[in-house]
Amino acid sequence: MRWLDFARAATKHTKHMEVLTQLTNKIETLIEKKETLEAENMLLRDQLDKERQVKEAVLDKIEHLLGRIQEVNLD
Repeated sequence: MRWLDFARAATKHTKHMEVLTQLTNKIETLIEKKETLEAENMLLRDQLDKERQVKEAVLDKIEHLLGRIQEVNLD
């Protein structure tokens, strides 16, 4: 192999390695983003569940108070 051919092959290899490194970095960034979004999603689901529980408790209290008001109106 002549020197020029070797230099071209080495340059081509280097460019491929750079592209592969960039691709690897992008994939790692996407994986980190996915993990961050999954953690955030879990926190939001927990918050939503707590809010639903509070809503149910408030509705139960309102129903109880309405029942008491109806009892007073009937007597």
